[in-house]
Amino acid sequence: MDITVYLPDEIGAWAKAANLNLSATLREAVLGLKEREDTQSETLKGAQEFEIEALNGDGRKYTARFTGARVVCGDVFDVYLTEAGDVIVQNNDAHQNSILTFDPDDLDAESLRFTGRDYVEACHALGITPVIDL
Repeated sequence: MDITVYLPDEIGAWAKAANLNLSATLREAVLGLKEREDTQSETLKGAQEFEIEALNGDGRKYTARFTGARVVCGDVFDVYLTEAGDVIVQNNDAHQNSILTFDPDDLDAESLRFTGRDYVEACHALGITPVIDL
């Protein structure tokens, strides 16, 4: 398919000076997005409604309700993908039963103290290649 893509002058000049193959770059980016969306759609097959108990920042209990799929059931964290495309991470620590909502791109093993296995499992279910610092 032949399409036209607009780039601002500064970015277009930089790409030309860098001798970038813009066609291949765009094709790879679009293919990556498609693969990620396909993976997330597959993960959400059979999505169900969840109600999970949590504590807010003031220590008050509430029930979070959403439709999605659980992608990790870990020792400390459970990870869900919602139909809206958000990632919900529930910290099951008895003193810190909290829920955090992320864009999939912001999921980070170190800040969430995920074990390597849980992080890798969550990333693959979300169509993301995990990055682990060694």
